[in-house]
Order: sequence, then structure tokens, then C-alpha cells
Amino acid sequence: MSFVSPAKPPKKKKRTKSKKGGQEDNMATNMPGPPSQSQITPSMSNMCSNTVPMQYSSIPSPSMQPPQGFVSMNPTQMHVQPNFQSNIQSNIPVTSSGVPPQWAMEIFSRLDGISRRLEKLDSIESSLITMQNQVKSLTSRVSEVEKSQEFITKTVDDSDKNTRKALSEINNLKIALDDSMYANSLMKEEILDLQCRSMRDNLLFYNIKEPSGDETEDCVSIIQDICSSVLEIEGKVDIERAHRIGRKVTGKIRPVVVKFTRFPQKELVRKNAFKLKESELSISEQFPKEIQERRKKLLPVLKKAKDDKKKASLVKDKLYIEGKLYRQDQAMDIAEHRGPQRS
Repeated sequence: MSFVSPAKPPKKKKRTKSKKGGQEDNMATNMPGPPSQSQITPSMSNMCSNTVPMQYSSIPSPSMQPPQGFVSMNPTQMHVQPNFQSNIQSNIPVTSSGVPPQWAMEIFSRLDGISRRLEKLDSIESSLITMQNQVKSLTSRVSEVEKSQEFITKTVDDSDKNTRKALSEINNLKIALDDSMYANSLMKEEILDLQCRSMRDNLLFYNIKEPSGDETEDCVSIIQDICSSVLEIEGKVDIERAHRIGRKVTGKIRPVVVKFTRFPQKELVRKNAFKLKESELSISEQFPKEIQERRKKLLPVLKKAKDDKKKASLVKDKLYIEGKLYRQDQAMDIAEHRGPQRS
């Protein structure tokens, strides 16, 4: 920045009379005024033409105080650039008393303030650039996080859809499995019923002596002889076939299964089975294995009901007491009431 101070003509001061003798006060004419054109040439013009960005150096403090409205500054705090310091010191205009004029001090003070403000602006600009870079970095990171969040959200949504679909399929499979188990149970019961129907004409005879070795026996003749002599049944009993069942084991007598030709004859033999109480022989109906297991669980209940003088009958795997169907949970209650059985 370059500047030239214009020449200002000295202002005329009005003469005033003193209170003592009305003498004129010429003090204003003795005060230094702004430099004339001849004073600033060539020193001031040389200084202004060589102006460069300034850093202030120490300048002698003036004896006069700055006028009202200007900021007072200690000249020792002013600094100028090194290459401009010598020009400032050599070209500073001075008054006749050797002190820089007030207007020069004001210019240097203002330049110092401008320089400080520029330094602050440079610092602010640097901070703004740093903040912009940080904001760009944060924006980039936020964008990446948003993309990751979108991917995660999409993945979670897909997982939820797949989970709901899998749960729906599992529920359908569970329903289908329940239906299949129910159908299987019905089919199993139907098969058991068919097996029972195929065995409805059969009776099992226990403790009939079995011949040893390879001797053969006529089971039909043996059963017919028991029916006539022991059970005291008149007439011939028609038997379709009779044979022993199970694997032959030494010391164990296998039962004989008998299939009667007619169901009434089978019932006649069964109803006369009480006559075998005094002998080692016994008679029972033939049922599938599962039905036999069910009947074994109901036998203690049947015995207890008869001991209580109640009318009870066991038909296949169902127990009727006083004409009412007995259920398995009731059998469990009775078993708990009876307590543990001795072996």
C-alpha cells in the first residue's frame, strides 16, 4: 500500500485577548502543523513509493497525546517488516522538536490494527479450510455408514421374510405331521381291530404237557378230549386247527392256540373255563400283543371292581364298570390308591 500526504496550509488562529492586558495569544502559531509539499519531498515521497507490507518496529513515543476518537498505542509495540524498518526510521517526518507528528502516529496505529485484523482473518481462513476438510471427511464417513445401514436393513428385512416363511412352512409341516399322526393312529387302531377280528374264534390253552424230544402230538385231539372230559361239553367240538406257539425252550411249556370252526362253540368253551380252577389248565382269549398290554393294565381294576361287588367286564381292551366305560386316568388313580406292589 502506498500513500502521499497532501500539503495542508496552516490554519489561521484568531487572536484573543488575555484577561490581564488583552494581549494576543500566539501559542497556536508555535505548534507544529502538517508538513508542506516541500517538507514531504523527497523524503516522504520516497518513503511512500517504497511501501511494502508492514510489520512495525519501535518508534520514539511522541510527546503529544492523540486527538479524541483515535486509539492510543505504545509506539514500542509497533513492528514493520525488516526490509521496511530502515526506510521507516530514515524517512519518518519529524517536527522541529524531533518528535514524529500526530498524523503519522495515527496512520501507523491504523496500519497496525489492519495488519492484526488481516492476521486474524488468515487464521480464521485456515481454520475454515480445516473445518471444511473435516466436514467433507465426516460427510464421506456418514455416507458410507448410511450405505452400510441400508445394506444391514435390507439383509435384516430379507432375514425376517425368510424367517416368517420358514415359520409358516414349519407350522404347515407341524399341522401335516399332526394330521399324519392322527391318521396313523386311526390306521393302527383299524389294523388292531382287524387282528382282533381274525382272532375272535381263537382260544389259548395253557399248561398242557408238551412231549419231549421229537415226538409229535395231535393238538386237535387233545383239546377235544379236554372239552369233553374236563369242561363236560356234550357233543363234538368243531376245531379248525390247533398248534403250539412260540419257540421251544427246555423246562417251559408252550401254550396251544385253538381256532374253532364256529364262534358259538368258542364262546361255549370260554364260558366253561371256570371248571378248570381245580386243575393246572387255564384258558384265555387270544389278542394282539398291544391289546394284551392294555388288558394287563386294566386287570387290577377289574379285580378291584369285582371285589367291591360291582358289575364289571373286560371287552377286548375296554373295561366297563356298572355299564360305564372306564378310562385310563382312573386306572392310574386306583394304582396310586393301592400303593406299591410287592414282588
